[in-house]
Amino acid sequence: STATNQPPHIPIGGPSFQVPPSNRATIVQGSATVLINGLPAARNGDMALTCDDAAPAPHGQVIATGTVLIG
Repeated sequence: STATNQPPHIPIGGPSFQVPPSNRATIVQGSATVLINGLPAARNGDMALTCDDAAPAPHGQVIATGTVLIG
């Protein structure tokens, strides 16, 4: 699963990025038992591969605001 940050990350001063932020993240591993549209469901706390200068890295983490419990 992939999502886009809203609002987007805004770079703050200093040197420019080698690779501009894409404001997108991809879930590294979602639910093993729950699929949504054929993809593992993303849950609160799941790790995400985020836009990172100079190469994407799994530094992100899902922060969910809903109350539905799955998996």
